[in-house]
Amino acid sequence: VSDETLSASVQVYTTTLAGEAPALTSPADTSTASSSEPTLSWAAVPQADSYTLEIDDDAGFSSIDYSWTGTGTTHTVASPLDGDKTYSWRVRVTNPCGSDTSSAWTFSVEAPTLFCESSSLSIPDGLGLPVEDLMEITEIGTIDDLKVRLVVTHSYVGDIGVELTHVETGTAASLIDQPGVPLLGLYGCTEADMDLTLSDAASDPAEDECESTPPAIGGTLSPTEPLSKFDGEALEGFWKISVSDYASGDTGQLVSWCLEPTYVPEPGAGIMLLTGIFWMLAERRLRRRRTL
Repeated sequence: VSDETLSASVQVYTTTLAGEAPALTSPADTSTASSSEPTLSWAAVPQADSYTLEIDDDAGFSSIDYSWTGTGTTHTVASPLDGDKTYSWRVRVTNPCGSDTSSAWTFSVEAPTLFCESSSLSIPDGLGLPVEDLMEITEIGTIDDLKVRLVVTHSYVGDIGVELTHVETGTAASLIDQPGVPLLGLYGCTEADMDLTLSDAASDPAEDECESTPPAIGGTLSPTEPLSKFDGEALEGFWKISVSDYASGDTGQLVSWCLEPTYVPEPGAGIMLLTGIFWMLAERRLRRRRTL
């Protein structure tokens, strides 16, 4: 019988909850967020396994509007928050020993800038010929981001296609293209009505939605083609929305639509005039120096 010596090494990891809640850092308490999709951050807690961010327009967090769980200490909200509201937010740290939650801070989201048309136009049934509506915007600025709000009543939304065009530039984007085709079959979503906001920041495509109770397509959803196609273009000018019905037997209306741009305003005429005067004076001084 041989003697054998067996050895084993054991590593022991000790985890303790730090005893401190995460310290919120940004946006500052009671500040106004510069975007409806703000970036929030907090200080790291030693031995944290994960953090859970919660945002609610109720200070008591009775019905959480937005939540996220991850290991980082910063997060950009993925679904746009409603404008003209004040939100409370907090962060909970968790590890195998338990969890601890920060105190709540608040931030406000400004009311969005909206340019709207109340159309109430009938959509030609089954012809594939669009009903079109024009909107003129006189505000001068350069588009940084664009969202579209759309209300359409129709008894079979799988028939519908929607396109947005900036008439001055010719840039066009397909917003909705027969929802549910081919995901739900050849004829798409069989339900009624749309009442939604189209945003590139939304995680779920509008074309994949089909609720059984109206509106079949609602909430904040992503368009067929990105609205970023309009980024960098001038806001002013005529905009056109086109709504088509590609199958007969069901009818509806383009009720209303809105453009919700984030844009950089151009200097007013007074500022441009003053700038021109300053340049003229500077040029005269330079000429005098050259003649001396």
